[in-house]
Amino acid sequence: MLWEILWRRKISFSLGFCILFSVTCILWQRNPFAKGAAYFGKLADELGRAINSGLSIPGELWVRVDQYQDLQQKYEQAQKRLEEYRLEKDKFDALNRENQKLRDALEFPPMEGVKELTAEVIGVRLNSISPRLLIRAGSADGIRPFMPVICKAHDENKNLIRAVVGIVAITGEHTSVVQPLIHPGFTMGVRMPNTGQWAIYSGNSGSVTRGVLTYLSSDSFANRTVYKDPRVEIKKTPVYTSGQAGLFPPDIPVGLITGEGNPEGEFRTAMVEPYAPIDRLDTVVVLLKEPAAWSQKFEDDKIEDNLVTEFGPPVFPDLPEVERKLKKQEEARKAQQEKADDPEVDEPEKQPEPQGPGPRRRIENVTPGAGQ
Repeated sequence: MLWEILWRRKISFSLGFCILFSVTCILWQRNPFAKGAAYFGKLADELGRAINSGLSIPGELWVRVDQYQDLQQKYEQAQKRLEEYRLEKDKFDALNRENQKLRDALEFPPMEGVKELTAEVIGVRLNSISPRLLIRAGSADGIRPFMPVICKAHDENKNLIRAVVGIVAITGEHTSVVQPLIHPGFTMGVRMPNTGQWAIYSGNSGSVTRGVLTYLSSDSFANRTVYKDPRVEIKKTPVYTSGQAGLFPPDIPVGLITGEGNPEGEFRTAMVEPYAPIDRLDTVVVLLKEPAAWSQKFEDDKIEDNLVTEFGPPVFPDLPEVERKLKKQEEARKAQQEKADDPEVDEPEKQPEPQGPGPRRRIENVTPGAGQ
């Protein structure tokens, strides 16, 4: 019965429920209790954030104190390092003064520093039969062939050193070609102070990253030209330039021995990994040092030895007529220059020839073709 009544008046009940719910919602929003609850909720959120910030202050303060302590320790270490450097500088100055006194007492020639020139590397070619480096410096900057080239590198202990790169092969006006020490035709004398040994370094090792030591011998037997001592451990031994009147100054690091190679007769061989990062160079330093005087004499003697054979000295053909005239003109010019440089040589006075008719006239008439 009740259901039938509700069903007949369902539209009225639905409309009444909607109106009642809407009025209730409007009254609830304007209710001060609801506003108070919302306000206290916001206040609780602000208070929670404030409490969290207050609790985080000690943590941040502790972090700042810890950072300050680290900075203080680093500062103290830097001060100690600076003091050590000052002491090292004082030791170096004292040793330098003592060395100068000993050189003066032994009448050694004065030490002359080698001038240096920093050049930019503008080209690298290593994966070829003839590795080369191209630098932006040439003859206009004072660079000449056979001048040594070095760079900054790191040794096996990560210390900053100056290592060998190669030599200047060809010079242009503003560019030069450097032959690196891994080039197959590169050779130089080296020594190993740790083992007291000497050797010849060569880039002809069959590898683009390593060199080879040949004729590895010891200086402990001065009267023996052949020496082989397998008891001397050479692996991980640093190699330096010998400086025996060659191209490079002495004691410049070359590389580190990585292993022993196949022996050549009575001599040991070893593989060397250069210190210089040749494939990653941006700049190099050219030592403006001319080769030793004996090197030019050695080249001249070698050419002379190749020219003189068992058949005697070479016989060159006569020069052509034009070259002969040019050679005579050059000799005459040199003779005149020598006379001009040496004015003390007295020349015989020449008798002036008579002018006008006379013997000179008769001689001209007698000379064939004079009247033509």
